[in-house]
Amino acid sequence: MNNAHAYVTLNEGEYFKMTGGEMYPVEDAESVIPKDGLYQDGMYKVGKDIPAGEYKVLLTSDLGMGYLEVSADSSHQLGSIITNDNVQADTYITVKENQYLKLQGLEIQN
Repeated sequence: MNNAHAYVTLNEGEYFKMTGGEMYPVEDAESVIPKDGLYQDGMYKVGKDIPAGEYKVLLTSDLGMGYLEVSADSSHQLGSIITNDNVQADTYITVKENQYLKLQGLEIQN
């Protein structure tokens, strides 16, 4: 996700390596709610950044494939993934309060 934002939850004793980015405590970070309502590459917390509900997801990648993921938390662990897909055409997704939605090569107009 180039130039995209993400949530990351770190626990005591864990190590985290980040290259080419900046990290802020979530309470100090700027809002990621798009002013134009167009959600593009990035990770969004449902209920905070994007309302819960059903959305049409549009493929925007020049590669003909995007990535969509819904997770239970922001730990970025395989066990947290509720659903994910390599999207090759426009599709629909339903997200619930406190889930995390990750878009890559896709967009949602709210």
